[in-house]
Amino acid sequence: MISYRNVLIIISAAGILLRFLFPACFEFKADELKALELGIDASNGAWYIKHGMLSGVGLFNAPGFSYLMGLFTLISRDPFIVNLIFIILNCAALPVAAFLIYRRFERLRGIIYFFLISLSPWMIVYSRHIWAQNLLFPFSVLAALLLTRLKRKPWLAVVFAMVLSIILQLHQSSIFFYFLFLFTSLVIEPIRKAVFLFIKQNKIISVLSMALFLLTFVSYFHHLFIDSGIQRFFDFAGAPHSFSKDAFEQVIQMATGTEFFLKFVGGGRVLYSWPITGLPNGILVFGYLLIPAFLMGLYKIAKSLRYSREMKSILVKGDQDIFAGISVIVVTGLTLMYFLLKINSHHHYFIIIIPFILFISAEGIYQFLQYNIRFTKQLVVASFVAYISTYLFLLLFVVINNGSVKNYGLAYKSQFRIAEEVSRLGAPIDLKIAESSNLPKSHEYIENVKYIIKNVQKADSIVSSPGAALVINIEFSLNENRLNYKLKKQAAN
Repeated sequence: MISYRNVLIIISAAGILLRFLFPACFEFKADELKALELGIDASNGAWYIKHGMLSGVGLFNAPGFSYLMGLFTLISRDPFIVNLIFIILNCAALPVAAFLIYRRFERLRGIIYFFLISLSPWMIVYSRHIWAQNLLFPFSVLAALLLTRLKRKPWLAVVFAMVLSIILQLHQSSIFFYFLFLFTSLVIEPIRKAVFLFIKQNKIISVLSMALFLLTFVSYFHHLFIDSGIQRFFDFAGAPHSFSKDAFEQVIQMATGTEFFLKFVGGGRVLYSWPITGLPNGILVFGYLLIPAFLMGLYKIAKSLRYSREMKSILVKGDQDIFAGISVIVVTGLTLMYFLLKINSHHHYFIIIIPFILFISAEGIYQFLQYNIRFTKQLVVASFVAYISTYLFLLLFVVINNGSVKNYGLAYKSQFRIAEEVSRLGAPIDLKIAESSNLPKSHEYIENVKYIIKNVQKADSIVSSPGAALVINIEFSLNENRLNYKLKKQAAN
């Protein structure tokens, strides 16, 4: 039998391989371009940054991601290189996560859990493009590693506080997560005891860590309370919103990989149009077997929790049970928050808690295997095959069709080819979108191509010189599932 440790190493290697497949075929749209521009502003010396990009709740994010992008763009302004940094950071987090699981989870649970983390289609796709949320996993794993070291090395609390600050500044879903995590620290007895004991024994370090944590938000507080940036949130909150079941559906989809294709490609019609009719659907349908596994895990963990009225807390024993308790509270809590606060959630709003979501799925799979029902193992293997295939089918679709008309968009590789063709012309050019273009958001790709010409091809004069003698109309078209482009030349008026 292969040792527990070696199984985790193999799974980690598989996860790293999937993240590096066709690295140039990544999403590159308006948000990714904006992230690069923020980074360039920071690397050019604008280091007092008051806020980051605009969030979905009408409030600008804190500037932490802008500072990170400033560091990345000092290395390179090439989107391909910057995207590689994101991939490398996410890949580096996998063996660290494997180490933490190896030390604290028994063999079968640990293998199932790490399999879901390493090979989750959502985890992979959210590690392969230039987006603030895509750094949540590596920094969260780093925070978890530091947390396990605080007892022996209390001074690491300072570093831990800084990492928590970075996570909070990457995406505002972290605000809800921190609130829920604080709640679990008060209601789960072993956590509450450990927190108060640490503060009691390390008062100076605790105060210093909190002070440094708040200090990192000085420029953002300037934006919120001096520049009245907080008013944007009140305007958003005052606007009419309605309850939506989206959060409940999205958390199950993140737990199982179901509906992944629908979000990024377009669902059944697209799948059935493949050369081997219906092959992807025939495989991916087994992914739906993970839905009862998630619900089983949620039920089993919730049922195991015991509340003590005398101690006014939830009693659990062992790291595995503590993590299970946190998982149920955080996952159900965040989902209910989005619903009750009428927040129009999206899948990436759950990236911050996806390790907890996947633990619940892993627990459900583990419980089903314990029942020893006929064909259970075969169905679990089939669901795992569907789980891995989900991302592979997406990647294959993107490679074949140059991207997807849905959320993925025109892949970076195709935009780079356009920039290459334009750069070869070697004369001042005015880039425009052809009126015959039928690809959604074509205007975004024009700006992206200009960025690539300036910062990758190093041909700034081609698209920045006034009085261009040549106009290039780029026709972005959608033929069946394939995204195409064509350059049409005409003399300037």
